[in-house]
Amino acid sequence: TFQDFIKIIEADKERLWSIIPFLPDGLVTHLTGKSFEEACYEQFDGLDVDQSGTLEPLELLPVIQLICQTEEHAMQMNEEKCRRFTNLFDTDGNGVIQRDEFIEFAQFLTVMNFLTNTEEGQSVNAKAQEVVNQSLKTDALYEMLEQDPDLLSEVLPLLPKPLYWELTSLEFNKACMDGFQAQAGEHCDPSTTVPPGMLTNVV
Repeated sequence: TFQDFIKIIEADKERLWSIIPFLPDGLVTHLTGKSFEEACYEQFDGLDVDQSGTLEPLELLPVIQLICQTEEHAMQMNEEKCRRFTNLFDTDGNGVIQRDEFIEFAQFLTVMNFLTNTEEGQSVNAKAQEVVNQSLKTDALYEMLEQDPDLLSEVLPLLPKPLYWELTSLEFNKACMDGFQAQAGEHCDPSTTVPPGMLTNVV
């Protein structure tokens, strides 16, 4: 349905920022180059039939229909659907697409086309999603520790392997002990305590 399509676009827009660091340098250079900008302006002018300097929802209809069309069928578009689609890229919230907003719109479509229709793009997409999933998992583990520090022994093995190896290494253990001793004094013993604030520099 069109509602499902809108939700997919919204999700992809949010996810785009996490994908950008994984895009090939050549594609990033192309999307931020002068020639891409000029091509966007040329297409913008071609769609701006009333020459108002902005694109109203119905003026975007040819582009939206092309995006919504699939091999099986084409979605039936009307003014309300065009307006809802336009709102996704209407940063100013004025109901129309400005020139700079159209460039962002074109950049989004170009990246999505790369991720969906090329083998390299599909590989980039999978790698970015793996990183995002790992980040979400790590955030959840940190939240568990904030709620109950006694869960540390259970959480440690679930962390990304490089982080787990670092936190359980002899070097890390020694660095922590040296830092604690520097704050507590060289004559400290296993029963010595210090205020948490004194350990800020150690952390």
